[in-house]
Amino acid sequence: MRPLRLVLQGFRSHGARTEVDFSGRSLIAIVGPTGAGKSSLLDGVTYALYGKTSRVQKDTKSLICSSCDSAEVQLVFEVDGVEHTVTRTMRRRGAGAHVLENGTGEPIVGDARVTEAISEMLHLDFPGFCSSVLLAQGRFSEFLDAAPDRRTRILKAVFRFDQLDEMREAAGVRRREAELERARAEGALGQIPDRVDELLAAARAAHEAASARVDRIDAARPEERALLERHAGAAGDAARARDELARIVAVGSELASAEDIDRLCRDEEDLRDPLAKARVLLEEAREHRSAAADELAALQEKAGTRAELLDLRAEAQGLVEWTGAAVA
Repeated sequence: MRPLRLVLQGFRSHGARTEVDFSGRSLIAIVGPTGAGKSSLLDGVTYALYGKTSRVQKDTKSLICSSCDSAEVQLVFEVDGVEHTVTRTMRRRGAGAHVLENGTGEPIVGDARVTEAISEMLHLDFPGFCSSVLLAQGRFSEFLDAAPDRRTRILKAVFRFDQLDEMREAAGVRRREAELERARAEGALGQIPDRVDELLAAARAAHEAASARVDRIDAARPEERALLERHAGAAGDAARARDELARIVAVGSELASAEDIDRLCRDEEDLRDPLAKARVLLEEAREHRSAAADELAALQEKAGTRAELLDLRAEAQGLVEWTGAAVA
């Protein structure tokens, strides 16, 4: 992390706006008499990054200048070539504001979220920063007195040596994976038989035979389609034949048996003579009827029609009745 610009206003001894430009400098010394605000600049950097200082971690509103109602700290810094700006505001009454932005995405808002994002970005939490990067007066012994593993973690984070540990761990994982892959490959090689050439030749021969068989099958496909079409036609003819046979069987079941036919033949023989006689009688009856019709026609010519005869009969009957009545 490289600081580029620090702006303080209403923060500790800096009631008025104070701006310090760190850009373009590789070495900076802050000098001045006691009470000039040198420590306030370092506290401003710490507060901008972590929302608290090494001396004030809870009652941060005590960092507001006694003559001001609010304080604002803004730090522009660079990490891995990317410029970031963090701005924190405190008020004696009401909530403050905490914003982290780099101009390429959505800003991060909120005290805890901003502090967490910066800690991940710098690979340093607040205790590690205070014990290594920022060593206040008389506190260098804290770093020296820290446990070896603690000092190692702090130094690795400051100089980015922790990335070497991550790379070493990743390399170890990759090496173990490669060893497993090699073991599997060696196992597969061990399963390959010695007669590889003979097996390959046999496999090629089998492949050629299978290919020839496939070619024969492909050549026979037109004949297969023709046979399938003939089979379909034969199936249709068989179905129609079954229907016709069923119809014949149904008709045959309705016909008389041979015994009934013989009996009918005998009855026919027995009825032939009466039938012939009946035919003769019928012919004679027709002749008598014709003669009667002729006689009826002759009578009608002589005596009139049947209606006229009926009228005469009625008149004669009336005369008879009248005559009987007169005699009486």
